[in-house]
Amino acid sequence: MLVDSDSFISVEKKLVKQGKLQKFEKENGPVTSLMMISKGRIADDMRYQLVENLAHHPLHIVYKVSFDQYDETLNCIFDRQTKKPITGLWYTPQRRDFTELPKKMVQLFISEIVNNLTDSTGIDLPIWVFINDKAHLAVTKKDLS
Repeated sequence: MLVDSDSFISVEKKLVKQGKLQKFEKENGPVTSLMMISKGRIADDMRYQLVENLAHHPLHIVYKVSFDQYDETLNCIFDRQTKKPITGLWYTPQRRDFTELPKKMVQLFISEIVNNLTDSTGIDLPIWVFINDKAHLAVTKKDLS
């Protein structure tokens, strides 16, 4: 489930007003899934697995992704300079009976971070992503102004 589903309603209204969502759907078909990338945090039960300097380095940021159709978040720590993950991915279930994300959704999460990551500022968060079988439309706050 999305960590902030209410924000998607607001973003969708702005995209419709700008004509961007209609253009995307005309070219690619209707949106079938939603994804949101936001700043995450290291779960308390994982802190012992990470070296203190690794987890709190100023160039290292925890990102998490949530989806409207899946009941877990996926998390990873990235280095802003190298644009590479410095930890493996970890799931945080939102329900006991969650289903792991399909590989293509995991790849989309990683590619959005790598494509938007800068060593000076990180990423403009959150990133709202509208997805269908053919394409995706990623939007940040600067795209809405």
